[in-house]
Amino acid sequence: MTRTLLIRLPALPDDPLDWIVLSDAPLSESLANEERANEDLAKAAAAADRIIALVPGSDVASRFMALPPARFSQMQAAAAIALDDDLAHDHERLHVALAPADQPSMAGDGPSRRLVLALSDRLMAGWIARLHDCGVTPHLMLPDYLALASGQSEKEVQIFADGQMMIVALGPDDGFAIEAEHLIPVLKTHSWRAAMLAHGGGGHLRLYVDDRAGEQAGAGAKLARDLADLLPDAWEIDHAPTPPSLLDHLRKRGVEGAAANLLQGPYRRASAFLPDMRALRLLAGLLALVFFGHGLWLYLDGQRYAAEADAAFARAEAVFSHAMPDQKRIINPRAQLDQERSRLMAAGGGAGFLRLAGLLVDALAQKPGLQLVMMRYDHESESLHCDLVYQGFDDLEALKAAIEAGGGVLEDGGVRQSGDRIEGSVVIRMAS
Repeated sequence: MTRTLLIRLPALPDDPLDWIVLSDAPLSESLANEERANEDLAKAAAAADRIIALVPGSDVASRFMALPPARFSQMQAAAAIALDDDLAHDHERLHVALAPADQPSMAGDGPSRRLVLALSDRLMAGWIARLHDCGVTPHLMLPDYLALASGQSEKEVQIFADGQMMIVALGPDDGFAIEAEHLIPVLKTHSWRAAMLAHGGGGHLRLYVDDRAGEQAGAGAKLARDLADLLPDAWEIDHAPTPPSLLDHLRKRGVEGAAANLLQGPYRRASAFLPDMRALRLLAGLLALVFFGHGLWLYLDGQRYAAEADAAFARAEAVFSHAMPDQKRIINPRAQLDQERSRLMAAGGGAGFLRLAGLLVDALAQKPGLQLVMMRYDHESESLHCDLVYQGFDDLEALKAAIEAGGGVLEDGGVRQSGDRIEGSVVIRMAS
C-alpha cells in the first residue's frame, strides 16, 4: 500500500497546516491546534512513501518561456533575469524552477520552451523552514493550481473557489490563483483563451463555485454565465458543488504528477539513497563535540603532567646545585652527577664523597620536604657532614631510613628550632 502525504501550506504564516493521507483507506485531517498538528504531521510524514507540499498559487507566477540551450543553472538564471521586470522583483531574490523539457503540452515546440515558476526566495525559504520544524521533508512542492491541473487534458479547465481566492487550472501544466473579483478580467486577457479557440472542437470547464460563495446569492451561476461568453460554443460548463476544501477535492481526484517541482537549486531534496542530512549533521555535531571534549581533556591532563615534571626537575636541580656548586648549568641532574662521579673516580680521588653524595641525593629525592643547606666531606673519617632544614623529626627519620636502605648510616649531629622549621646537622657514612 502506497501512502502519499498531501500538505497544504496556508497563505498566512500564523494559520495552521492542512493535510491528508492518500492511501487505500484515506484519512483526512484539518487541524486547528498547531502543536497537535506538528506532532501528528511528523508521524504521518515518517510513515508516508511520498510527501507533496502545496503552496499558495497566488504567490507563484508561471510563464512559458523559450530559453536558450544551456546548463540547467544557466537557464534558471536567464529566466530570473527575464522575469525581473515582469514581476517587479530583483532577479537575485527570486527562486526559479523549470519544468522538464519533455512535457506533453510542449511536443513540437522544441526542447527549449519550458514552463517557468517564480517566487520570492525569502518566501520559499520560509515554507521549507516551517515544514522542517514540523519534521517534514517533501519530495514534491508545487503551487496549488498545478496540483488541481494534475491529470487534466489540454481541453480541460477547472476553477475552484477557495474562500476569496479562485484557483484556476488550465490544461495539465498551467494555471494561476487570483481574487474572485479579478478572475473574469484576467481570463479575458489570458493567452489560454486564444489557445482554446485555436484547438477547435469541444472542451470541458468544471466550475467548483457555490452560489453562496459570493456576497450575493447566485454568484456561482453568474460566474458560469460570464465564463460561457469567453469560451467557444462547443465547450461545456459543468457547475459542480464545491467540496469542503481543496484537499478533499484532490483526495477524490488524486495527484498523479506535476508539471514542475519547486524543489530545485538549493532546495533540491537529497537522493533517497543518501542519509537524512539533518540526522547526519546532528551526528557530526555530536562527534565533533566528543572529539573536542576528548582533546581538551588530553590537553589539560598533559598540562598537569608537565607541571608535575617541571616541579620534580626543579627539586632535583636544587639538590644538585647544593651538592655540586661548581656546575653552572643544570640540564640533566642525574646524568651530570654520574658524569662528575666518573670524572672524580677517574682522577683517583673523591670516590667516597661521590658515593655518599649519590646516596644522599637519592634519599632526598624520596623526601621533598627536606632541604640541603650545606655539605662537607671529611676524607679522614670518610664521612659526609650535612646541614639540613626540615619540618619535623618524622622527615629526619624518613631520611635515615632511606640512607640505611641504600647501605649507609646517618648519625644525628644536633638540632635547633628556627621559626616553624628545624635546622639540624647529620653525618653520613657507609656502613662497615
